Amino acid sequence: MKRIVAMALACMMAAVTACGGTSGGNASGQGESQEAQGTEQAAGDTVTVRVNTDGLGEIAFSETGEAPAFEEDYPMTSAYANVVKGTTVAMNARGQEDYVFVKWTKDGEFYSADAEIAPVIDADTEYIAVFLMAGNYDGPAVTDVKDAKTMADILALPNYATSTTETLFVRTFELNGMMYRAVARLAAETAQQIFDLDFEDPEYDAKFNEIVAPLQIDQMDNLTEMIPDQEELDGYAGMTGEQLLEDGWIFSWFNVEDMECGMENGLFTYAVTFDGTVDAGTEIDEETIRPLTVVSVRYDGLGDITAGLEEAED
Repeated sequence: MKRIVAMALACMMAAVTACGGTSGGNASGQGESQEAQGTEQAAGDTVTVRVNTDGLGEIAFSETGEAPAFEEDYPMTSAYANVVKGTTVAMNARGQEDYVFVKWTKDGEFYSADAEIAPVIDADTEYIAVFLMAGNYDGPAVTDVKDAKTMADILALPNYATSTTETLFVRTFELNGMMYRAVARLAAETAQQIFDLDFEDPEYDAKFNEIVAPLQIDQMDNLTEMIPDQEELDGYAGMTGEQLLEDGWIFSWFNVEDMECGMENGLFTYAVTFDGTVDAGTEIDEETIRPLTVVSVRYDGLGDITAGLEEAED
């Protein structure tokens, strides 16, 4: 899935400065020395917290730990602050139109499903507020994925992406901090009903849901558990772009400044950092990365949500 990333409209910056004092009996030289030592100690205890968004939503941030307020005129989508180690900060998140907040991640791992959090910052850390499209379905949703029997049970849940083929209907969604894929087999007439819908029809969503809600879920996959761990991804270091392409990785985008390339491999997308430089005037495509050496690979989101699924036979 190609994620929609909101442009940062505002950024909060904060710096912590410590000052050492001198007593009346201290010589000026001794006082200056104590002040310098105090500043050095404070600087050593300073850590950085970064806050970003994934999807269409906004954040509120307070480095004092007090309840933060949203910026109504200039919605904030990113922030960072340098704080003393052990400081409690406060963050809140809310989705924009048709989007809902689903979770916070901390350094790439699930952190909380609560929109308002107040973590203690004890190391350099990045928090990301994740927003997904609202389900746009009036029916109830399950609270445990084990209870999902038909698509009606999961249509109201925030969703990452939906795909319809001639024989498959696939829906990816979020529940209890986990990402799932629900798969239903489609009869030819049902698939045709979906394809015949008019996107411009104001009642498109209602008609679409009416068709797919009764579909029996034939397969449920926990995609979160299928994401390769970082240790596995570290194994790609030293390979070449050509090797990745030959293994079926698909070129998507390239950031010349950071030498970072977006690539898709099956269910997921990855950000691949390469060694070397590329002329900014060069036409960037998959041929550009073939001779380059992989420095690092990190998980970056969903790719082809039908990957690994076989089309049903007639």
